[in-house]
Amino acid sequence: AACLERDDCGGITQEPYNDNRYTLRVGPELYEGVSPTDEISWVTCEAEVEIQEEIWCEYQDSYLYTYSSGTSSYDDLASAQAACLERDDCGGITQEPYNDNRYTLRVGPELYEGVSPTDEISWVTCEAEVEIQEDIWCEYQDSYLYTYSSGTSSYDDLASAKAACLERDDCGGITQEPYNDNRYTLRVGPELYEGVSPTDEISWVTCEAELLKRNDKEELNDTEELKDKE
Repeated sequence: AACLERDDCGGITQEPYNDNRYTLRVGPELYEGVSPTDEISWVTCEAEVEIQEEIWCEYQDSYLYTYSSGTSSYDDLASAQAACLERDDCGGITQEPYNDNRYTLRVGPELYEGVSPTDEISWVTCEAEVEIQEDIWCEYQDSYLYTYSSGTSSYDDLASAKAACLERDDCGGITQEPYNDNRYTLRVGPELYEGVSPTDEISWVTCEAELLKRNDKEELNDTEELKDKE
């Protein structure tokens, strides 16, 4: 009764170590099956459905880079998820089939989806994944960038190209070459020649980078207009 009347009550936990008292908890994450003290918890069924369906999204054959600080390896997924939500530097979880199927906390935040060579499985919060998909990369049809990036600059798939580009200081974006088996190539740029490709190339740049370039152009145009008026 009390929990249902509270805006900040996500559920109830019984404490065997405290005369079996029933305590109101904020949550909303339920750490299921991992209590070291045999606690029992209750959440509304509606809340539990939301927790299971909305907080974590699973991706087969996918991984994130870089272990999180502190303890980064766990026996079970629930413990890893609980720990990840408490870390500022945890962008998701990757299960390692080559390491006794341990669940490891990863910094990320980029998810390399569907390209794991070792059948890894990864989880990111669904909210984080929406941000990754919508915010990091912007696609431009019939567009290209100049000059190949240094080192390996050609990839079979877009995910691998994106991952490599983010690690390069001289990569301003990616251009797909229809005339070269649809290879994804890293380009220096940073200028994006939008909508003028004669060969139906497609390009990707980070949305933040493109926004900065557009803002710079607008500021330059404003400056030139002021000079003309003077």
